[in-house]
Amino acid sequence: MDRVNRLQAIARACYYLGWIVTALAVICRVVRPLEVWLSNTTRITGRNLVETGLLLFIICVASEVRAIAASASEAPAKARAQTA
Repeated sequence: MDRVNRLQAIARACYYLGWIVTALAVICRVVRPLEVWLSNTTRITGRNLVETGLLLFIICVASEVRAIAASASEAPAKARAQTA
């Protein structure tokens, strides 16, 4: 697995985890007893879930941007190698 594919896999995983965490935050907001139970047992609040979801989306965007930059920098090197 090369660098670009690995970065895209990280971005994809963070993207889906971000949606899962954000959906859990929305569910906790709608179902109040679930939020109370979750905060009592794990000390996780709805705000922490939203912040975690945003952090995962930021990681997703950063990984995807790095993958695009890496693929753009590898393309000219491959073209030069083929012409030589």
